[in-house]
Amino acid sequence: MLMRRRALLAIVTTALLAPAAAQAGVPFTVGEGASPHLLVDGAGTAHVTWSDETPRVFYCRVPRGAAGCAVLRALSSDIGGRPFIVHGGGGTLYIAMNDYSGRRTLLWRSADNGANWSPPQQIYAWGGGTDAAEPLVGPQAGQLTFASSNPQTTAWGAALDGSESGTDARATLSESAVHDVRAALTGDGGAIVVANDLTN
Repeated sequence: MLMRRRALLAIVTTALLAPAAAQAGVPFTVGEGASPHLLVDGAGTAHVTWSDETPRVFYCRVPRGAAGCAVLRALSSDIGGRPFIVHGGGGTLYIAMNDYSGRRTLLWRSADNGANWSPPQQIYAWGGGTDAAEPLVGPQAGQLTFASSNPQTTAWGAALDGSESGTDARATLSESAVHDVRAALTGDGGAIVVANDLTN
């Protein structure tokens, strides 16, 4: 039996006048599901994405200080993976997901700060494993870098414009370090990927 879990978002405000600890707002539910990912833009607006067991992908936009979603969208169904939200500059947002069951990388686009979203577009013909790292913007212009693990640790870059939708080339980094994968850009055109092999 599948159990439903609720993705919760707690608004945190910081006192600007006193150097005291941050104060938490009242938590509220944005929807049912799991694996939420959060992005906060320069205006303090929270952008949240998550998925449920259907599987569907959801998006919620919460203005600074609000106690609910100003925009709530159910984006698609029948896609297995964890969605990540990425800021593309200006009012452009992306939701990126490595669909490990479908062996593909998918992207949704919004040009109006999350009010409307495109259908999912395949941008790469590789979906990696079940444990995905947060995608990185770059290191090349117009590209996202992905890393995932389980059953093996792999990394790949995919063009945002979909021009590599039929490509499946990737770097296989490890056959044994297959958990807790994370990635970061080095600032000189490269990236570092780390993973856990469960032997400490």
